[in-house]
Amino acid sequence: MNVKLFLIIFFIAAAAERMLGTFGKKERDGEVFYRWVTKILVVNYFVIAFCSLGEMIFFRGRINFTLVAIGFFCYITGALLRRSTMKALGPNWSVHTKIYADHQLIKTGPYKILRHPYYIAVLLELTGLSLIYNSIAGIILTYCVQLPFLLYRIPKEENTLINKFGEKY
Repeated sequence: MNVKLFLIIFFIAAAAERMLGTFGKKERDGEVFYRWVTKILVVNYFVIAFCSLGEMIFFRGRINFTLVAIGFFCYITGALLRRSTMKALGPNWSVHTKIYADHQLIKTGPYKILRHPYYIAVLLELTGLSLIYNSIAGIILTYCVQLPFLLYRIPKEENTLINKFGEKY
């Protein structure tokens, strides 16, 4: 099988997994904060993914397989970490910064070690996709657009959780 065809098939499978994982379950009612940041992060995630794929298809002649291997490692690590954070958050998980009436503070799974494992997972996934597709544009967009918005969202989310849980957070 042609390598580029394999990478396109992988892209379709990864995109389907990501969309089902992010949007495949019904959201619970809760108070949503910073909705506009969420929209930018979600749209940007898919822009980076499609730009990376497009760069490989239209502009890359030869593929650097070392970058592809490192990319697969980063992507799979990120995807596993993302799934682990979603499992740890359970019914608290949302694509939005959201507080529920019965919201619980989670200190298990990746949250036992890291403060924001989901955002680390996102960066690993996007870095991985960019490397898999040998995409300079993907790396630039990940670290010059997505990362600043994640860094903007983190303290906003922390303030929201501090307001809900106080000193326990």
